[in-house]
This record gives sequence, structure tokens and C-alpha cells, in this order.
Amino acid sequence: VNEVSAITPLPPLPKAPRRPMPVSRPVLAVALLGLALVGASLGGYALTSDEPEGLPRLAENAVGLVDTDSNRIVAQVPLGSPADGIVAGAGSVWVSNALEGTVSRIDPSSLDVRTIDVGGRPAGLAFGAGSLWVANSEARAVTEIDAESAKVVQRIPVGNGPRAVAVGFDAVWVANSLDGTVSQIDPERPKQTKVISVGGGPVALAVFGEALWVASESSGVVTRIAGESGDVVATIEVGSGPSAIAVGEGAVWVANRQDATVSRIDPATNSVTAAVPVGPGPVAVA
Repeated sequence: VNEVSAITPLPPLPKAPRRPMPVSRPVLAVALLGLALVGASLGGYALTSDEPEGLPRLAENAVGLVDTDSNRIVAQVPLGSPADGIVAGAGSVWVSNALEGTVSRIDPSSLDVRTIDVGGRPAGLAFGAGSLWVANSEARAVTEIDAESAKVVQRIPVGNGPRAVAVGFDAVWVANSLDGTVSQIDPERPKQTKVISVGGGPVALAVFGEALWVASESSGVVTRIAGESGDVVATIEVGSGPSAIAVGEGAVWVANRQDATVSRIDPATNSVTAAVPVGPGPVAVA
């Protein structure tokens, strides 16, 4: 859900009214992530722009709305601390804030924000089965939040250092980065959790086809797990430091942070068919 040297401060944003701008067209939510983007809060209200060009850029520690027709930033919501994960579901945008131990629920129409205290340095987020699922790294747990009430429903113990979470095959999957394992959880029977060994440092998950795909950063592999049984089907060597994983165009794509490439995996053969140079330190792929 992504994991830096000092940067030149951004120029001030244009003055903006306190009234949120209604968004009637499709929008894309974007969060600025990373330690280099820590800065002062811009206040507890959404910033919008009346300029045809929209806002010139996102402020630090903010979530922005991008109009997908014009490809411009039409609004942003200050969070007060860096975002660690972002996902959309049930008509809302959900953002984890590890430093504050919270999850923010943002209404993309009104830009209203509701803050949910989850504790435990929340990181990865996933939406499925009518709930938001939050990997809580310090608490060694995954938290379920009801999408309608935005209240915590349950906390399920998992392994050490949970970093990523995914939903699929009637299960919730959690990557435990310090244990080298993935927890397969039945949300209806959370005590019946299966623990699957995948190698060092699993940090990213993706559901595709009939499998869960796991990127393990310290071991440089992607593990394919059968969605129904939870059995390991294949272990695929990729680049150095795989830190993010996504699916699309019939393939699995892996960002290799340490060797500045993206690997393309063919799920039909469980093999890498291309390694694309992309420049230093890729940490996300979509």
C-alpha cells in the first residue's frame, strides 16, 4: 500500500477558500508519501482551486483529488502527518497515518475527514468483504474497520512486523515482514489462521488469477500461493529488493528498489520475461 535526502521546499500554494469543492466527475486520490515530505500542517480544512489549471502540486502530508478528465489536481486534504497507505472502498478514500496510529476516512464529495484510532503504527490497507483491513506493524495485528460505521470491529493477532494486507479467496492475507511469513485469515473464524513461510522480508501482496503473489524484499523473490489452499506453488527470483507488486495486462509487475528495475512475471510460466530499467529506487508500481 509503499514504501530520502532533503529536498527544496515547495513554493506556497495559492490562497484557497475553506469551502470544499464538490466533485461530480471521476477523481483519483493521491497521497504524497515518504520521510522527505514531513512538514507543517496546513490546517484542518480542504484546499481547493478555482484556477482552470487546478492546484500546481500537492502540499506535504496531503491527499489530493485528481480529475481524471482534465488530469489536474482539483483539491487536497491536509493530514498533519505523512500518509503510509491509501485505498478506496465503499465510496470513501482511506489513508493510514503510522506516526499518529490512525486511519483517515475521506469523503471525496464533501472532503470531510473522519479519524479512526487504530494504534500500532498502521501501514498497509486493503478493502474487501465490506470492511477495511489495516496492518498494524507494532501491534502485530490486523484491524478490521466496518465501512459503514467507520468503527473498529476486531483486531486479529498475526506475525511480527505486518506490512501489507490483501483480500481475496474468502480470506484476508497479511505479510509479516519480520517473520518471513504470510497469515491466511478466515474473517469469520479468525482464530483459525494459517501461517505460510515465504522467505525473508515479505512487504507487498497482490491478488491475481487464482493466486496470491508475495514480494519478499530481503530475499529477492516473489512467492506464488494458491488462493484456495494456501499452498506455495512457485518461488520466482526477481531483482534486488522487491518492494512493491501489482497486476495488469495479464502479468505481475514487481518494483525492485535496489537495482532500479521493474520485473514482469508471466503467470502462465511463473518466470520473469522482462526486466525494465526505471531509474533509482522504485518503491511503488501500479
